[in-house]
Amino acid sequence: MKMKRIVIFLLFILFSAVVVSASPASVKIGNATITVGEHVNIPITIDADEEISCATIVVTYDGDIVRVVSVSEGDFDRLVCNNTPGRIKIVAFQTGEEGLKEGIVANLYVEAKNEGYSPLNLEIETLKDNEGKKVPATALNGFISVSSPTASPTPSASPTSTSSPSDTDTTPTPSPSPNTTSHPHQHPSFSIPHYFPRYYTCPLSISRTYACILFSNALTFAVSPFTFALLREPRNYYSNRKCDD
Repeated sequence: MKMKRIVIFLLFILFSAVVVSASPASVKIGNATITVGEHVNIPITIDADEEISCATIVVTYDGDIVRVVSVSEGDFDRLVCNNTPGRIKIVAFQTGEEGLKEGIVANLYVEAKNEGYSPLNLEIETLKDNEGKKVPATALNGFISVSSPTASPTPSASPTSTSSPSDTDTTPTPSPSPNTTSHPHQHPSFSIPHYFPRYYTCPLSISRTYACILFSNALTFAVSPFTFALLREPRNYYSNRKCDD
């Protein structure tokens, strides 16, 4: 009885080990968020517990939102694909004896066409090890979100500043100063005729004009003894002087 229990226990442990070793591989495609007109590179990766020598994968998407421009190789030796709008079939494989446990299966170069959301759905047709046996795998889907490009705001015209009454210059314009050379009450100076000496000019007011004239004449006759004779008979005087010469 004990022997039977031991055998059953050993079989259970062995079966559990086989189940653990046979855990499925995973195939994953990335996500992206871009704007209309932009391009992005989206990888398809694989992660497995055993070496994978061949992988056949189909990717479907919304062809109205995005477009797969090209498909490039990843870590596998060879890549063959069939690229049609909305659907791509990819076959990646190794040419040597060793496979890959993890790495990039292929790279999708995607262009955003219109605003919206497009799923990236994976379908794993076959996944084989080095001996050609199928390996169970789980697909992890992705998506692409496309938004409209942000329009740059148009700069608004700056308001024209208007001068307010307080901004104007209130400094009064200086009025011309009165001419100090002439005074309304200033009397013209009185000058002696040209035949009197210049220093006898008398710049006095009219009230003193006559006194000044009398004084100037008296002084003139006193200084020049010939002035009176010159005024009385200028021609005789000059003629007499010429005769004496």
